[in-house]
Amino acid sequence: MMGRCQSNLLQYFWLNFIIALFGHVQGQLNYYGYQNDDGDGYGEFSPEQLFAPEDVPSNCDDTITDMDVSMISRWPSKTVYQHFGPISAVAMHNLQKSNKVYVLHRGRSVWNSSTFDDNNVYQYQGQGPIKDEVLALISDGKLQEAYLKDTFYLPHGLTVDPEGNIWITDTAMHQIFKFSLDAPEKPLLVLGEKFVPGNDSKHFCKPTHVVVSRNGAFFVSDGYCNNRIIKFDKTGVVKKQWGKPTKNFESPDRFELNLPHHMALSEKLNMLCVADRENHRVVCYDVGVWSGNEDTTGTWLFEIKDQLARDGPVYAVAIAERDDILFVLVGSPDEKGPSDIQMFDLRTQNYLGTICTREPSFRKAHVIATSQEASGHGSLVACSLFIPEDTLKDKAEQIRRLWRFDYEKWQPEEDMLF
Repeated sequence: MMGRCQSNLLQYFWLNFIIALFGHVQGQLNYYGYQNDDGDGYGEFSPEQLFAPEDVPSNCDDTITDMDVSMISRWPSKTVYQHFGPISAVAMHNLQKSNKVYVLHRGRSVWNSSTFDDNNVYQYQGQGPIKDEVLALISDGKLQEAYLKDTFYLPHGLTVDPEGNIWITDTAMHQIFKFSLDAPEKPLLVLGEKFVPGNDSKHFCKPTHVVVSRNGAFFVSDGYCNNRIIKFDKTGVVKKQWGKPTKNFESPDRFELNLPHHMALSEKLNMLCVADRENHRVVCYDVGVWSGNEDTTGTWLFEIKDQLARDGPVYAVAIAERDDILFVLVGSPDEKGPSDIQMFDLRTQNYLGTICTREPSFRKAHVIATSQEASGHGSLVACSLFIPEDTLKDKAEQIRRLWRFDYEKWQPEEDMLF
């Protein structure tokens, strides 16, 4: 008994010694970003968290009752942030098999009140495109590849289609690009006219996102000016469009949109869900992907607004098709309040719970993306447009701007194998 007590005391002594030593030299250690225990919230690991399990529970206020959700706290390596400006979007392709996450960032470009004139024309064309590679591939938490330098001005939306092609929207150029990363120097498809905003079938005005079906048809949220959704066939021919500016902000009708910012497609349910950002809601429509019946494309199905656990601008949506889970990224109007990820059952629109994190940089969360295995295990990735202030430049690597949450829905007891 005495030996066991001595052993426990010895372990306690060494643990506290290591923690104290780490506190003395933590500025010199190369560790991953999370949250500092001094309360500054800039995304550094505290000593306690470094000795904690790899997964950090992210069940906000215990609202999630039938899923396991945890943040992968040491993903990605903090060194990846050296290469990124404001992170506009994330996307993934077969995440669980290849562990690949694509990241789109804006280099040194910023979007402020002087970026566009009153006619939505980009004002900094003379500065040329972003010199850095704006598209990065993260694998196993580390930067593997970077692409597309000297190409974009203000990249916004990112998609990886079922064939592995990359789609990017640029709000400054008012264009949409499709690339194969086997030959990224030349796009496979370009839609829109460079730097020319418009609202006809050949022009866009600050398009925000693209989603692509397995049969090649794709949808564009033509977002900041035109408030419309456009369906194209696989060759880029317009098949249908819907949406109109919002007149009644208190109670927008089914087709009134106020900045369609992001989309998610469920081919199983033949459904496209749109993050209607400034109307503080998600709107879901029939898309006729497999029927080929354009008469039903754009038919309103339902909205998620009153069901939101907390009101706020809806920045992004993602769908876990196996379990029909809709993830909704909800921000705050002034970006000083919280952001969180709320979950809903796509079939019933019932609220399932909220995923959240304490980090202040999450207040500027911009986009989410998900991938789910047939087994039910899935991952959800979020990104932030947060830019470190000048006074924080020396801490920039420790400020988390990417988050990965792993989730799995509990199986009903009768479905479990013993």
